[in-house]
Amino acid sequence: MRQRNKQKSKTIIFPFLSQINPKTNSFFFQSSNDFKSYLFIFLFSVIIYINSIWGEFVFDDVEAIVNNQDITDSNLFNLWKNDFWGFPMNNEKSHKSYRPLTVITFRLSYLLNGLDPYTFHLINILLHAINSILVVSLTKNIVTTNQDTINKSNNIIPLLSGILFASHPIHTEAVSSHVGRAEVLCGFFFLLSFICFQQVYNVNVTSNIFEWKVKLKWVLLSVVLSLCSMLSKEQGITVVGICVFLDFFSLIFWKTTTIRDTIIRTIIYTIFTFIFLYFRLWIMNFSPPSFAVDMNPIAFSDNNFSRKLTFLYISAYNFYLLLFPVGLCCDWSMGS
Repeated sequence: MRQRNKQKSKTIIFPFLSQINPKTNSFFFQSSNDFKSYLFIFLFSVIIYINSIWGEFVFDDVEAIVNNQDITDSNLFNLWKNDFWGFPMNNEKSHKSYRPLTVITFRLSYLLNGLDPYTFHLINILLHAINSILVVSLTKNIVTTNQDTINKSNNIIPLLSGILFASHPIHTEAVSSHVGRAEVLCGFFFLLSFICFQQVYNVNVTSNIFEWKVKLKWVLLSVVLSLCSMLSKEQGITVVGICVFLDFFSLIFWKTTTIRDTIIRTIIYTIFTFIFLYFRLWIMNFSPPSFAVDMNPIAFSDNNFSRKLTFLYISAYNFYLLLFPVGLCCDWSMGS
């Protein structure tokens, strides 16, 4: 009787989840070893960055947090109109970095313990640990695609992926610096959005009538989370492109979807992407950000060819750092 009441409450809260076969599908847990893997990754991620918890506010932290009235004493409504640094989006000094969800988490940290750096660092570390767990879950979903059984390799590969993600030096700045909250929070919603999208391939409903409804709700949830990712940091919108890419990849190579379903989902993502981008341009007053020469010197170059080559070089160099994370720098502007 208790189990029935539990199932009934689950159905009321999440109606579409009641149509999923619990024996073959799970959002996070696919085997009894998953909890142990997630706990290990969580503790591993925390231990790696626990030494950063005593760091003070430095560099951009001061302007984005300490001197930002949206975090300390302004009206809560203002942070939805201002940029990441507390300037109105229509102000000529604004960098047009619209990240209200990140600012909200800063404000919550401030309400919890004032301008104590410890609290800000702790939340960053916990978010990174959760993100590492999400990487394990995401990888497990990919590895187990088209497989009915879960073997040892299906557990080892996701675990190694989580360890690599948690310990990769490229994440040091994002996790250890306070303003890195934007990247960490963006990554949190990014990964959740991608995982939700993956669920459209795992739907095993008890009735075919509800199949399209369940898949649609997973897609819409993914869309909402992609918006949250974009409102944490601008790059979060790119998760939409990755979801569409995965859909076509699954159609061509894995044969786990149909042409009709792929096209419908692509149309849905395209429509919402245009809506999100239009909103982003609207909140910027359809004007580009204003940077000083020392902040972005290449943007002021008179040679168009030189600008394009430099942008290509930056992309290639960042990919190089991903493979060989040496010579990392906490601030690439100001002549560094």
